[in-house]
Amino acid sequence: MIDLHIHTKYSDGTDDLKTLFQKIKKTNLTTISITDHDTIDAYLDIEKNNYQLPCKLINGIEIKTTYQGIPIEILGYNIDIEKFKQSPIINKENKLNNQKKYLENYKKCAHKLNLTFNPDLKLDQSRPFAGITFYLELIKYPENFDKFPLLKTINAESFYRETSANKKSIFYIDESNDYPSIDFVIDEIHRCNGYAFLAHLYEYRCHNHQKLLKDIFTNTKIDGCECYHSLFTEENIHEIKSIAQKYHKLTSGGSDYHGTNKQNYYLGIVNQKPIPDDIINW
Repeated sequence: MIDLHIHTKYSDGTDDLKTLFQKIKKTNLTTISITDHDTIDAYLDIEKNNYQLPCKLINGIEIKTTYQGIPIEILGYNIDIEKFKQSPIINKENKLNNQKKYLENYKKCAHKLNLTFNPDLKLDQSRPFAGITFYLELIKYPENFDKFPLLKTINAESFYRETSANKKSIFYIDESNDYPSIDFVIDEIHRCNGYAFLAHLYEYRCHNHQKLLKDIFTNTKIDGCECYHSLFTEENIHEIKSIAQKYHKLTSGGSDYHGTNKQNYYLGIVNQKPIPDDIINW
């Protein structure tokens, strides 16, 4: 039983390492990977405080990039933490500046929709993600649910995908120049002795997920893809595994656990079943 997609308080999760490891001890997990967004701070914490690990830990990270204008994420596994410390990918100042820009874009577009919000709203420094910050602001005002009905059907985590990452949304913003290219991300992971996997394919806003995956497999040096995820149906899992096999790519799986920030996401579980450890063939 494994879980290779876990977030902590160092990105947009809620658990600190002590809490996370206590929960893992209560499960049958044998292998995990902490994959915080664009940061290896959890591993630096482990290194500094000499934590006793509850199971095997595969060094990981989840990196933001784009492909054909679509915001996507790449999971890096088995990365050499010492080498990755020097990577420009984990530049916190660049990330913060991007999120500030996105928050201003949310405000500008929300003003056009006559939505109610605090014009002086700042990023939540504990969770510096513009989409989450603005979503939590919008839902404070009941009138926004009628003015922007999408609020009735999404949560803080899905707000970003349905707005600024959605080309059909008034909130859409092209992030292509704000993040490293997919080729650079994959090369950096390889430079640090790691493997690069496409994360949660079916979360992305595109017309044809199969085509997107095949294009990435064909046109990049990516090593594999995440085949198990909390949002995937059994049909999704079968489909993505079949494509990976056809293109001779590696497979991984994880719950995308975020603590209390994502409801019904459970460590090591997808579709009420344990994530099988035999998918790790790398």
